[in-house]
Amino acid sequence: SIVLALDGPPCAAKLVTQRRRRWQILNKSASKYNRYRRLQKRGIIYQTKKKKRSMSRERKKGKETLGEDSTICITPGTEFMERAYMALQYWAWQRLSNLNSPISRCYIYISSSDVPGEGEVKLLDWVYRMSGYKSKEEGLKKR
Repeated sequence: SIVLALDGPPCAAKLVTQRRRRWQILNKSASKYNRYRRLQKRGIIYQTKKKKRSMSRERKKGKETLGEDSTICITPGTEFMERAYMALQYWAWQRLSNLNSPISRCYIYISSSDVPGEGEVKLLDWVYRMSGYKSKEEGLKKR
């Protein structure tokens, strides 16, 4: 069996923690920027000209690359995650429809990003269910 589990929406407690962490990062970057501007006005730091960066090899070839905010794309519920789920389904369909493939005799389970929970937790839950244990909601009692 092959299990592919994408991270889903987190619980409310984790959402609060993530928001707090993101605000702290924004506040730190804003205060660093303000401090830099104050030092620049006093003449302690001189503004330098930025060099233009050449295009990367991937962009020259026409391929898109993920930038610095690539972690924003991987958030559950985004178009990127929907496309990733559809790509995984297509990959599984290709492998299962080819009867000469060694994977064609396997079971493939895919959990989308619409299902709540982290991918690792979904995987462990699946392992518990397949090994004869009940899921975490029902307690870890042997069936």
